[in-house]
Amino acid sequence: MDEEKIKRADPKTRLFKDQKTGFAITIVYLGFIYGTLGIARTVQQTLNKAGFEPFFFQCLFVLSIVITGYLLVAFRVKGLSNYLCLAVLIFTFYWLFKEVIATPVEKLHFIQYGLLTFLVFYTLQFSIRDRFLYFWTAMAVFGAGCLDESIQFYLPDRVYDPRDIVINGVAGILTLIFIGFVLKEE
Repeated sequence: MDEEKIKRADPKTRLFKDQKTGFAITIVYLGFIYGTLGIARTVQQTLNKAGFEPFFFQCLFVLSIVITGYLLVAFRVKGLSNYLCLAVLIFTFYWLFKEVIATPVEKLHFIQYGLLTFLVFYTLQFSIRDRFLYFWTAMAVFGAGCLDESIQFYLPDRVYDPRDIVINGVAGILTLIFIGFVLKEE
């Protein structure tokens, strides 16, 4: 086994034990995203009427902080530049949530596509061993976003909105920046 494969098998830089597991989890997660498209607005309206919508997003925020903290510790992030990049990403995320992303469903999609980017990156990492890993991850997430919007075109009470494709893509790009500049994944 060559040295690069040994490095890539390091559990500190692995999300999955093998690529087959990564693909399975990523496909199940993507199926969950697509499978909930028809009920997302109904669930959001129900949470809103019951007064739980703000609580739901606060829980997502806390979960995001916990996951980020775990990743910072697991990947032994120490450099000042890493934390400065993280601060810029957090500011950008906050600004997008406050000023750009209008609806709760879009905000949830933004988070879902950020997580999808992680799953795709760490699945493709088994077979793509150079900087093209970032490119192919971005293309896969963009393709998933396009398919997502295409499915919504056929659903009642949903519409095909190119703006949502951009929002999903931005989530992917910001996640790749986090992976590349904060976690320093090669």
